[in-house]
Amino acid sequence: MKFSQSSAILAFAALAYAAPHRNMPISKRQHRADLVLGLNGGFCGVFATADGDDTQTNLDRIGNNGETCTATKGTCSRIGCLNTSAIYICASQNSDFSQSCASVVQTIGETIQGTCSASSAVQNGGPLSGQLFLQDGTNFVIGFGNCNDPASTPPSSYAQPGPNGAPATNCKMSATDSVDGNGDFSIQSSCQ
Repeated sequence: MKFSQSSAILAFAALAYAAPHRNMPISKRQHRADLVLGLNGGFCGVFATADGDDTQTNLDRIGNNGETCTATKGTCSRIGCLNTSAIYICASQNSDFSQSCASVVQTIGETIQGTCSASSAVQNGGPLSGQLFLQDGTNFVIGFGNCNDPASTPPSSYAQPGPNGAPATNCKMSATDSVDGNGDFSIQSSCQ
């Protein structure tokens, strides 16, 4: 599968419309270098969908809570849920996952939310879902969530498209992350 030549470089200053970091101080934005775990691509539209507005609220809450986001190896952990929209971390089969929630949220916002919300409908609160993999097999997911279910309920438990409707974007996502010599973190992602 070839990826489209058009790709968006999603750096801190260039991501105003998704803005999961819009209220975070620069020190937290620059703290992202600890999340260069090696992004390994992903998919848009693979799970029952979340609502775009509720997803943004989830990302803002999680990113500003000052906590560590964790998942035990081989399990998924729902780290945020609002109405019918959830954010998950699914740890690799080989190791637990533990990372600052601010770093996790920025990566999710700049990849899944930024790439899978390519249509104006999603940017205005429409349905989206997506999954981003790290090289170790850990993955992050935005999708439908029943907030009354246990936080360990995996996103794959819910039938597509879910109550929020069909996703606006279905594609394979290419994603890479890097830190330049100045310590600035950037992500490049594209959707075919």
